Amino acid sequence: MGEEATRGELEKPCEKIEKLRVYLGPHTCASRCESPFSSLHCGFRSDHGTEPSSSCRSVDVENQDRAAVCCTADRAVFLGVFDGHGEHGGGVSSFVSECLAGLFGGCTSTSAGDHADIMLRFSECNELLRRSAVPSDYSGTTAIVALLASGHLRVACVGDSRCVLGSSLPAIPMVARRWPCRRRQPRWFATELSEDQKASLASERARLISCGGHVWGAEGRAERVWARDASTGEFFGGLVMSRALGHHSLEPAGVIAQPVVVERSLTASDRCLILASDGVWDMLSSTEAVALCERHCPDSTAACRAIIRLTKTRCAATSAGQGRDDTSAIVVYLPLVVP
Repeated sequence: MGEEATRGELEKPCEKIEKLRVYLGPHTCASRCESPFSSLHCGFRSDHGTEPSSSCRSVDVENQDRAAVCCTADRAVFLGVFDGHGEHGGGVSSFVSECLAGLFGGCTSTSAGDHADIMLRFSECNELLRRSAVPSDYSGTTAIVALLASGHLRVACVGDSRCVLGSSLPAIPMVARRWPCRRRQPRWFATELSEDQKASLASERARLISCGGHVWGAEGRAERVWARDASTGEFFGGLVMSRALGHHSLEPAGVIAQPVVVERSLTASDRCLILASDGVWDMLSSTEAVALCERHCPDSTAACRAIIRLTKTRCAATSAGQGRDDTSAIVVYLPLVVP
């Protein structure tokens, strides 16, 4: 009886997915589904990473990034980017993208509105993942999720994927302009709606250590969180992120699936929203990404292509032969009208 109940509970998110207009991609069982929005209004692009090889050329690796786009029961919008890591990172990010889309997609914007409810749904997803067939003790995923409803935006972040809002500056009268008219200056500015949750972040470092975790990194390398095996005394883990869905083996070291939630009301000056994995943000600043969106407005797919293209170009120039991370981005122009 217990097994049947658990199996039924695990199937619920997938059942909800089938009833919703959900885009999941790339490389998920539902990746054939089309986005509920046109490619002009909501763009998504993803590119696999590479790793060094014994030859002079890098070798392509499996893309472990995932994305989800859907409309909820009362026409709110769910957007999410998920960056898997570890041996089974692709399986974890696939499960989490489908699960969270199902958990949020079947509810009303009011019922998913407060911090406590958002955190509850993330916790539920993490527990469903733990009991699923996907190996997630030593693999996990980030999650950057945006919920748009009636001019209000909520962003939930676990890990180091990021959400950025692009807004326009007030119009400048012609007499006040000090630059030549032929030299167009950027008119949009960036506001980061999430903070990269890494072990090197002072507040996260302190939290991890207080939970019993160990934080260090080799000289010139990023700091990572480690756990210590009580029986052998050996350290394991080495995760750059301080929060993740999955990676259950590092929970005693303070790695949690609890999101940091940010809310704000949108105004007429808010022009675009970008959600992207850290493969993008390691190469581009938030300001640069917003400038690309301004340049390609109103074509969100063209903006996505430009972001991924510049990311790859920068990576090739700065880390030739050292490999490249998976890169994924969602761009929407505001206001986003639900079809």
